[in-house]
Amino acid sequence: MVTGHSMSTSRERAESRKMHKRSHDNITPSPTTKMSRSTSAAASASASSSGTKEKKKKEKKSINLLRGWPATELLPAEALRAASQTALTDPEIWAPGLEYAPDHGYLPLREALAGWLGTFYGDVKPKAPMRIGDDEGDDELPEQASSLEACMKSPEQEAKGEVEEANEIERITITGGASQSLACILQSFTDPSRTLAIWIVAPCYFLACPIFADAGFGSRMHAVPEDEEGVDLEALQMGMVRFEWAALNNRVQSSSQQQQQPGQWPSPLVAEREGGSSDRRYKNPAPHRKIYRHVVYCVPAFANPSGRTMTLERRKALLGLARRYDALVICDDVYDMLQWQVEAPPSKSTSERKTPGVTATGHDFHKALLPRIVDIDLALGRSKHDPPGKHFGHVVSNGSFSKLVAPGTRTGWTYSTSDFALGLSQTGSTRSGGAASQLAATIVCQLLLPHKSGKADRGGEGNKSRVGRKDSIGDDWEDVGKDEEETDVKMEDGDNNEEEEEVGTCQLDTHIRKTLLPSYARRHALLMRAIRRELVPLGVQLLKGSIAGHEEIYGGYFVWLTMPGKKPGELTVPDSSTIIAGTAMTKRPWPTAQTVAARCKADEDLMIGNGELFAVHGDAFMRFENAIRLCFAWEDEEALVDGVERLGRVLGKMLDEGPEKWGRTGSGMLEVVDQAK
Repeated sequence: MVTGHSMSTSRERAESRKMHKRSHDNITPSPTTKMSRSTSAAASASASSSGTKEKKKKEKKSINLLRGWPATELLPAEALRAASQTALTDPEIWAPGLEYAPDHGYLPLREALAGWLGTFYGDVKPKAPMRIGDDEGDDELPEQASSLEACMKSPEQEAKGEVEEANEIERITITGGASQSLACILQSFTDPSRTLAIWIVAPCYFLACPIFADAGFGSRMHAVPEDEEGVDLEALQMGMVRFEWAALNNRVQSSSQQQQQPGQWPSPLVAEREGGSSDRRYKNPAPHRKIYRHVVYCVPAFANPSGRTMTLERRKALLGLARRYDALVICDDVYDMLQWQVEAPPSKSTSERKTPGVTATGHDFHKALLPRIVDIDLALGRSKHDPPGKHFGHVVSNGSFSKLVAPGTRTGWTYSTSDFALGLSQTGSTRSGGAASQLAATIVCQLLLPHKSGKADRGGEGNKSRVGRKDSIGDDWEDVGKDEEETDVKMEDGDNNEEEEEVGTCQLDTHIRKTLLPSYARRHALLMRAIRRELVPLGVQLLKGSIAGHEEIYGGYFVWLTMPGKKPGELTVPDSSTIIAGTAMTKRPWPTAQTVAARCKADEDLMIGNGELFAVHGDAFMRFENAIRLCFAWEDEEALVDGVERLGRVLGKMLDEGPEKWGRTGSGMLEVVDQAK
């Protein structure tokens, strides 16, 4: 029951609330209150504006000029699909393809490679083997071999049978790619207690360094500078001599100071001294392998990261040092086939189609311009460092399909003497599971089989090429992508996406010639134009061509830039004849490449390769603090130009700000780089 008192109290409360509301509605806001509301509204508008800007910033496309991958649209997916279907349909292919591989690798691919490599290198390849000197071999290239022709066999030699052709197939092993192959080479032909040092041409492919470290050479990697012709031979020889003398002194001291007790495990720690080496070894290479005293690692053609190509004279001189000091030269020959004429994509004229790839300069870009270092070594035969009855040689060519077909195939090859190839095939992991990439090898092999007719079977690829949109690179190429219909180059002389091809060519030849080379030539040209426009006026420098004396030739994936403000110990800037110099170079301070890279990531969502990434691990002398590597293979054409423009904005802003505002490089940059590879 509700009492009268309760009802009265409720009415009073309701009336009180009404009066309070009327009183509140009649209150006039004070100036302070108005200002507060105005400030609040302004803050809200500012926050909204800031949010819009942040949203726009987040919407900016991320550009990665660090990543050294082929662009996804350039991968031959349809050709690989057709090859896979063939390989997995024919029992003569899939049966061995799904089993363990032979130690040397899938034989049909080795046979196909022997023919394909022979065609590419055949015109410049010295005929091998050729005996020069006595049975023990020579320390270095003799004077009469200073010309390439001196290494080639004469008709008289061939007629008399004085030169026997080695079985090319026996010189080839199938690998899981260049990196896996490098690890196996080090496992089989080096020993930390015997091999004195690893000499790496710098700037270097930085991800090779951990492979050397894993093989026990973490503290014995040494940078060797390069100039416009290639590796600095004087610096390399001085380093080798210093280590040989140190090793000799350590052996003398070891023999006089150490007496091994019966049953005591021999300690190889003496080899850890500078240049140290003892006669005690971790490994027994017999009977199929040997241990080299030195290892030289280089990328002779269109190098990663510098883009340089080692000249013929420098290649021969490097081989001379290797044969004198018992060094193994490991050549990453992964970019040899990716070469073109600077700023001149392939012509569509009938006359040039008859000799595809041949330019006005006389270079056929479908053939090697220089012999591999291994080819010159094979021409000279055995050296005095070869064990009796063996010919291991001093060079191994490390090849890969990653840049030619697709990285995911994880398939490559080595080319060397047959004795070296046999020894490499006896690496423990290879003998246990067979050669790597057996199934992938059966698929890739289909791409190397010669066309059965003059028509190029594109495997249903339906390639309407968009990689060479005009006959020449003119100013109107600045506006990339404005009119796809107008600028696309369609396939010629072919219905159903077929083209006339040379007899003996294969699907991989077609892919390289019709897709990769036109695309990379155009991308490189657009990148170079953007660099000249945006960066050169600031003072940035770059090489014109890959090969000294041949500015019209370029290749590979990368462009190497140098900013002013070089540090002691870095490479000498090439002379003015090979450098495009900036027009606004001053003595003002410049930020380091690492600082620039960090600012590019933070302000422009742009990834670039700062020069310090490409220093040899553990070598404090050459750091490349003022160098930048840009890759033109991964991003599309518009992104390449946009990326250089962003880099130009960052550099210009930093130069205007001065060192006091550059800040420090973030500690997380290494993780960012790892994610971007």
